[in-house]
Amino acid sequence: MAATETASAEEILAVPKEWPERLFSAAATVDTEWRGLAKRWHPDRNPRDPQAGPVFRHLCDLHREAERRIGGGVWRTPGMVRFESLDGRVFSMRYRRCRSMAIGDLYAGRTNIVFAVERDHADLFENARRTLTALRYADGAMEAEFSRNVPRVVESFETADRLVMAVTVSADLVLLDDLAAHFEGALEPRAAAWIVSGLSNIACWLAWSGLAHGAICPDTVMVSPRHHSVVLAGGWFHSVPFGAALLPSPEFAVRHGRAAVGHDKKATPRLDLELVRAVGRAALGDPDGSRLLTDPAVPRPMAEWLVLPPADDAFEDYRSWERAREASFGARRFVEMDVDVDALIRQREEI
Repeated sequence: MAATETASAEEILAVPKEWPERLFSAAATVDTEWRGLAKRWHPDRNPRDPQAGPVFRHLCDLHREAERRIGGGVWRTPGMVRFESLDGRVFSMRYRRCRSMAIGDLYAGRTNIVFAVERDHADLFENARRTLTALRYADGAMEAEFSRNVPRVVESFETADRLVMAVTVSADLVLLDDLAAHFEGALEPRAAAWIVSGLSNIACWLAWSGLAHGAICPDTVMVSPRHHSVVLAGGWFHSVPFGAALLPSPEFAVRHGRAAVGHDKKATPRLDLELVRAVGRAALGDPDGSRLLTDPAVPRPMAEWLVLPPADDAFEDYRSWERAREASFGARRFVEMDVDVDALIRQREEI
């Protein structure tokens, strides 16, 4: 919506306080548009309009946020985000999905993702950058298999109030929690199964690397319904080597990973294995697993695997999952998911 003096009270109040870009048409015109709208809705000029006060206060909030964003070198318009680095460089990106994180914002395009992290979390930002640029593989074959499952850092820089990291990922991806929401909160068990398979495979590589991701969650995992591929796109801010002290983690990871963490609060090989199970349960609409064993739609071997504790070893855990998967569904076969990813993302972005 372009900001004009004719914008209705309903239109203005519908703009989220954290999205001034949905009201003001451009960073360069914010002050001009603000003055026109403030004049139109000031309570002193509209003493008989009961909406004047709430609208004016909301406009003030939007203007403050707009000034903060402009001063911080960040301005986004629907489908486009623009960052200005401290050295004057401008980075812009077309995105399909914008999500807020506890430590900042995520912008996902077709083959790239930008994480804009608040400066208060500079330690987590640097941890992710350092971890992603130091990922290792035993040989070319391992790299070819697993490098597709993680993001690759292409650029990082600072704005006045954000730390920005741009990464590339494979195409045709959607956040797992967006996909589940599209299917009214729960995927069909066969779909959840290939996601668990992909995550269990990644967990084996992480274990070989001696690394605990620590934040395998529905909003850090991205999947391709077309190719049945899984990418651990986010959450690398919280990754640490086995035996190291855990970093502050998302609430989902804390709640579902605590069984694998001792009193010393150090990363263990079982942490990611617990989170893989929790993500599998969440994909089925039951993250706590309280109903899986009585859900007739979920095969019993799959349900039992998802609610029972993992093995101590990722490779043995993967073998146990393969046994449960085969007992649940038989031999592997590709079952297409009837979903238009572009339409799904547009729908979720509009909510």
